[in-house]
Formats: sequence, structure tokens, C-alpha cells
Amino acid sequence: MTRRCIAVLALALCALAPAPAAAALSAIAQFSATLDGAAAGAQIDKQQAKAKADYDAAAAAAAKAEVKPPATAPAEVPKPLAVSDPSKDRQEKLDALNAKVADLNKLFDGWTFVLPSFKFSNVNKGMDDMLKPLETKKPDAAKPAAKAPAKPAGKQ
Repeated sequence: MTRRCIAVLALALCALAPAPAAAALSAIAQFSATLDGAAAGAQIDKQQAKAKADYDAAAAAAAKAEVKPPATAPAEVPKPLAVSDPSKDRQEKLDALNAKVADLNKLFDGWTFVLPSFKFSNVNKGMDDMLKPLETKKPDAAKPAAKAPAKPAGKQ
């Protein structure tokens, strides 16, 4: 059995399949989803930092608007959960990701998929197949230098 995983943000979709023969027309795959805790934590930290920056910008804009005499009372900018309670926000996001993993595993449970070989070959690639060395371009020494434009006849 070969196990290949594709990471999508913090979720990893893994295919368990027997190694197909070279001439096989299709391959059999069973899928499962897992949560990458480190990737999920990094993604949540990034989202919380953006939410804090957005809140700070909105609060600064509201404070700047208060300097001018308003016709009505200025509206207070509500704090997002990422600013007011980051640990609760983090836990809610992790719970949502865990629920998504459970839903995907429930969806895939008991199913075996038959994939055409051209589809399975994309899933079954190793790191060496995905990372190929760049081709270096050699300068072309046979190129002639650009000629100066010719003067029109009759004009000096």
C-alpha cells in the first residue's frame, strides 16, 4: 500500500492505494483526512494578526473621525473575538477544523474510489517528481548585433 498526502491549508487528504502496475488503466484509492496541528496553528495566528491589524486600523479611523465635530455620537468599533479573547477564538477555529476533518472522514468512510491512471498519477507523485531542476539557458553566441536603421534614399 502506498500512502500519499496532499495538504490543503491545515487539512491533509491522504490516499491509500496499492502501487499500480505500469500498464494499469486505473487505480483504487481510499481517502482519509487529518488535521495538521502546526499548519492549523500558524494559519490561525496569521488570521488573528490580520484581525488585530484590521481592528487597530478601524479604531484609528474612528478616533480620527472623533476629532471632527460629528453630527451624531461616534459609533464604537466592536472588537472581534480574535482581539478580545484570542484563546477562545483559537479554540473555536480548531473545533471548526476538527469538525471539517470528521465530516470528510465520515464522507469517505467505506468508499473505495476507482481513479483513471491519468488522475491517480497526479496523486501518486513523489517529491522527486514534483521538484525538477530548472533548465539553464545558454546565451546564444551566434546572434548578430542589431544593425542601425538605414537612412531613407534622397535625404542626407
